[in-house]
Amino acid sequence: MAFKIFNDPIEGALFVLILVCTPIVVLVTTLRVVTSLKNHRTLSTEDYLAVLASLINLAYNALEMWTITVMNGVPVLSITKLPYPTLVKILKVGYFIDFMFPLNQTFSKLSLLLLYYRIFSINKTFSTMVFVVAAIQTCWGISMFFARVFACTPIYHFWDRLAPGTCISGNGLLVGPEIVNSLLDFVMVGMAIWIVQKLNMSTKYKRKLSILFALGCITGIIGFVKIGVAYDSIGNNGIDAVWDVLQMCASNICCCIPIYKVLLPKTNVLKSLGSKLFSKSSWKSSTSSNMGNSSHVQQQWVHLDESSMHELAGVRGSNF
Repeated sequence: MAFKIFNDPIEGALFVLILVCTPIVVLVTTLRVVTSLKNHRTLSTEDYLAVLASLINLAYNALEMWTITVMNGVPVLSITKLPYPTLVKILKVGYFIDFMFPLNQTFSKLSLLLLYYRIFSINKTFSTMVFVVAAIQTCWGISMFFARVFACTPIYHFWDRLAPGTCISGNGLLVGPEIVNSLLDFVMVGMAIWIVQKLNMSTKYKRKLSILFALGCITGIIGFVKIGVAYDSIGNNGIDAVWDVLQMCASNICCCIPIYKVLLPKTNVLKSLGSKLFSKSSWKSSTSSNMGNSSHVQQQWVHLDESSMHELAGVRGSNF
């Protein structure tokens, strides 16, 4: 059979994007695991969640690749021209593809939130924020998973369109849920930047850490772009799948790169910072007199000991 995937521009774009994103996801996840093990940090729940998010992403990519290969350039609107058994197979695969996205988004965000908690939990306000966002994200993930599993009544109507039944509209599963999902990305970025500003470190390093965490905005931006591009076109073409692949890839990157030590200064800065960061209480006890107005600012600093600073880079026990 001739290779005709590029006869349909969207299928061609999806084909190329999967070929690009798949090795990237494998690479960033492998580097995360290797970095954790190399620096004597036992793999924890946050690592397993990141790996799970990546595996779901890879499964999504594999199933999408199978789908567009079988369709071989036939537009979605013309899919009924395929033999009915082939159409049923494509729709069955599409059914399983459909609920992978919320699982990927939930696991990748929870992985990052656990990293936040591990590093910055000494700040009680921040810890509360982490728990609240994690609860919202978990509820979102569970509700979206079941909404997609039971999108059609009866369920088999999803792939057997000759059977009587109804399905939730594609727009209904896109707009509201994706707004919440993308807003949570921005909230998490705001949380990270807020806590970084409370650290007693130079503006230079605050800026570097803020930029690092701000990369999470990319997934939120992609989500809103997807709404604008895919609205009213779900079921008419595969443009939503293109943005799903891109968004999941970005999410996996964002939940993995914060632990790469190569992104932090290659000096003994972590050790030096460990001795410079003070909590409000410790500062009060050591400077109870003659600090004047400057103590008001210093009291807001968050204390991170040397161990916590090393964990931020995932390099505890290394000669960084």
